[in-house]
Amino acid sequence: MYFAKNEVIELYNGKKHIVVDTLSYEGIYYYYVCEVIDEQVIDNIKVITTKSENGQLFIKTITGPLEEKLKAMFEKNLKDGLETDE
Repeated sequence: MYFAKNEVIELYNGKKHIVVDTLSYEGIYYYYVCEVIDEQVIDNIKVITTKSENGQLFIKTITGPLEEKLKAMFEKNLKDGLETDE
């Protein structure tokens, strides 16, 4: 499963997140997402990935050193994107 940039994801528990950016790292897709509450984007940034188990798709939040590395990569991509838009 692949989520697109600016796509809104609704989780099983009803929480919604918008995909700010995507990247592939070591063959795995990761997503930089913010929570959406009442149509407002909340500055609660997470890095997630998807995992398929027993025919079901699960969202996994990335934590620890990998999260920090991926956040730095996402922030660089977003900064570089802003510079090319100017």
